[in-house]
Amino acid sequence: MNTQDRHPFTVKLTKTDGKKSVVGNGAEAKKIVSEIETAGLRVANVLRRSRKQTPPPPFITSTLQQDAAQKFGFTSRRTMSIAQRLYEGVELAAEGHVGLISYMRTDSVRISPEGLSEAREYIEKSFHERYGLEKPRAFKTRKGAQDAHEAIRPTSIWRTPEKMAKNLSAEQLKLYTLIWRRFVASQMAEAEYDVVTIDLEAGRHLLQASGTTMTFDGFTSLYSEAKIEDADAPAPEPGAEEDTGREARQKLPEVTTGEKIMLVKIDPEQHFTQPPPRYSESMLIKTLEKEGIGRPSTYAAIIETIQQRGYVKKVEGRFRPSDAAFLATELLVSKFGDIINPKFTAAMEANLDEVEDGRKDWVRLLSEFYGPFVTDLKKAETELQRIQYETDCTCPTCGRVMIVKLGRTGKFLSCSGYPECKSTENIPDEMLLFASGQVHGKLQLRETLDKLKAEAGPDLVPTDQVCEACGSPMVIRNGRFGRFMACSKYPECKTTKRIQQEIGVACPLDGCNGKVVVKKAKGGRRTFYGCSNYPTCMLTTWSKPTGELCPECRSPLVWHTTKKMGTFIKCSKKGCDYRRIPEKDEGGPGGQEE
Repeated sequence: MNTQDRHPFTVKLTKTDGKKSVVGNGAEAKKIVSEIETAGLRVANVLRRSRKQTPPPPFITSTLQQDAAQKFGFTSRRTMSIAQRLYEGVELAAEGHVGLISYMRTDSVRISPEGLSEAREYIEKSFHERYGLEKPRAFKTRKGAQDAHEAIRPTSIWRTPEKMAKNLSAEQLKLYTLIWRRFVASQMAEAEYDVVTIDLEAGRHLLQASGTTMTFDGFTSLYSEAKIEDADAPAPEPGAEEDTGREARQKLPEVTTGEKIMLVKIDPEQHFTQPPPRYSESMLIKTLEKEGIGRPSTYAAIIETIQQRGYVKKVEGRFRPSDAAFLATELLVSKFGDIINPKFTAAMEANLDEVEDGRKDWVRLLSEFYGPFVTDLKKAETELQRIQYETDCTCPTCGRVMIVKLGRTGKFLSCSGYPECKSTENIPDEMLLFASGQVHGKLQLRETLDKLKAEAGPDLVPTDQVCEACGSPMVIRNGRFGRFMACSKYPECKTTKRIQQEIGVACPLDGCNGKVVVKKAKGGRRTFYGCSNYPTCMLTTWSKPTGELCPECRSPLVWHTTKKMGTFIKCSKKGCDYRRIPEKDEGGPGGQEE
């Protein structure tokens, strides 16, 4: 939309004939577009109201982990490790060894009188009087929280992040700044906004625009809950919620009732409600806290455990459940439904708190739990042993039904006639079997497996290499983790070898006839270069070798790129300063540069 002074803004269709607009199909959408274009737009109503935003309380363990994940991409374990070092303290020239923050495992938002007094004094000296408060702001600690420790705050407000910068590492300074700013902001004035809503009429249709303008920044001048570096979340998905947020942030023009508005463009697309996104680490911590699962000291351990045991994998900052997760959830809930639920966990946490406070007898609590649990456990042990996951796949050796088995290294198909028949078939790691919730009954896998197999290419590809163990030809096979080399005499000979990606450069070390190959560091996150003859030849370098030796020290020369100098060739040996500009016909690092 445009006003007379051509200030564009966005509106949404909200009502038709006085009722909520429902667009059933494309034909209806086209009809509405035509009616709006014909009728034109007129301002029916303008509503202005003021709104204030109160600062959030100082951090507790869960909110610190959430904010650090949202703003810096820190895992909860990493956040707690950094916070531990800040709590233990650093050596300061004027004060000696000093702890910089209060205890970091707490779920109380209480602030000590000394902390409140320091914050008040700092704000009075550092900000205009409007940013301060007449009396300290108190926050209410949630019911059931342990109040042994106050909220997370700097031990002295006068140790500002600027003063501490030279004493802290980069990530320590990030977290300390976050804690310091949030604590000070919690005792500052509210931010103030003007919220404007404009209703537009177009015949029988009503459209609406909303916008917010800040009139006083208050505490947001120091701390904002907006995400700085949201490495923890993917890009927003299209949908009504995203549009609403964008429109609420737009700046609306000054208009008056009855004013005509120029239509610039209509988007006829209907935005449907999106399914809830997968959990990020910060979202999961927030949910654990809301459901009463765990305690501040256990959030990081819970998240680490479900990853280590293979129940979830982090993909693009979101947790993706595995087959083991679907299977464990379905089976445990069916056999231990009274235990495997958030309400039981939260109630047990509360009961244990009462035991700690002396309000409940621990022997009686355990006996009430243990009796029914033992009965369920014995029943489950008998029934779970009989569960098999049959598929629509048949054994290529004996024709029996293939069943799914879950091992330490992943899932695979096994002949139901084992141990008489030991035939197996790989199941790709990324293929989820139980995501639909189907755990019992025959799994329909054959069509999907055949499709994935066709996409991967032929299962056996001849090579010119020979097995080092038995002398048979080596072939390329498809496995759970991609293609690899294996002996053609398998299963009699089980020799395997990684497929090495050569870069077309001979190993430069004297006496070695190997080739330079691309390798992956532990964890698979970073590429480095080594010799195909490893471990006989120990050539390793992060930068791509040129295939030449340094004329000064005889170490391998490598490609190197910097913003200041561009691409050049240098010696890989630390302390050797040899470098040169490459000739035009020497090519370059080819995308492998640092």
